[in-house]
Amino acid sequence: MGTGQGEHQEGRLGNPGTDRNKGPADAKTVGAIGAYDGHGVDIGRVVVDSTWHHWFDVNLTGRPTEPGLDQVDPVTAMDPKAQGFTYNAIGQQALQRIQNYYRNVAIWLAAPAKQNCMFLRATSGAVIRYPLAEQLDLNLPIWELGSFARDAIGRRAGQCTIIEWIWRFFPIEVQKIFKPKPDPCLTCPPFEMVELFALGGIVREMLTLAYQNTRGMDKLEEPHWANALAKGIEQGLAEFAERYQKSLRQTEASMKSFSAVFKNLPKADAFLAREKESAKPRLAKAKRSTNANKRKR
Repeated sequence: MGTGQGEHQEGRLGNPGTDRNKGPADAKTVGAIGAYDGHGVDIGRVVVDSTWHHWFDVNLTGRPTEPGLDQVDPVTAMDPKAQGFTYNAIGQQALQRIQNYYRNVAIWLAAPAKQNCMFLRATSGAVIRYPLAEQLDLNLPIWELGSFARDAIGRRAGQCTIIEWIWRFFPIEVQKIFKPKPDPCLTCPPFEMVELFALGGIVREMLTLAYQNTRGMDKLEEPHWANALAKGIEQGLAEFAERYQKSLRQTEASMKSFSAVFKNLPKADAFLAREKESAKPRLAKAKRSTNANKRKR
């Protein structure tokens, strides 16, 4: 992305099925979803889906039953094909997953300005609803507030969506810090910690705003929430950087003690069997005790 290239991703989908006209479907796994992310280079996103059939309502909630509408394969109201995925409980569960996929696609394709608006409304909406509306203690550690926030927002947005909303605030150079590397970085924090601090800062500012507003949280307007979000994410990331520096110093001090352990590690002979040698002194001591008892008698 730093070279002016967008990012291409591909998903895979393979589910067996049977069609009464065409027979059993080939259950091989095939490339089904292709995605191009151009937001990193200031262009749009693209999703290419080879399962285009399921974007039509007739393949989701059933085909029409009115006479004459389907002259190739007419169906009645009781025909499973007239009810689609709503025909039974298994189908209804599958339909819910498909609908989640549609929502994810719509959110992911949205322009950056729309994404920011969704993030604002998701966070501010979570503040005025259960469980964050239960007067959380603002003195809780920021990462705990962030955990509460992630759970509350997660009731209406997927975890990947929440990460995406926060991830976009970081320039590419910073994003590279948190991407997986071939060699493990033992002092590199996971992005999840950044997420918790950012959400914690946002919620703390929004809750402070809500508690101070005597007219009621529902009377606050979007500019108020937007100011709280901007201030909160800035403070949350600043606290993360401060905590991270403190953790590095603690780690450095701990490693000095850890390095001293190497001087007292057991040598090779500690792992060899020496039962006979260790038993001799105990036998000798036992004999001396027996002789001493004889002399007393």
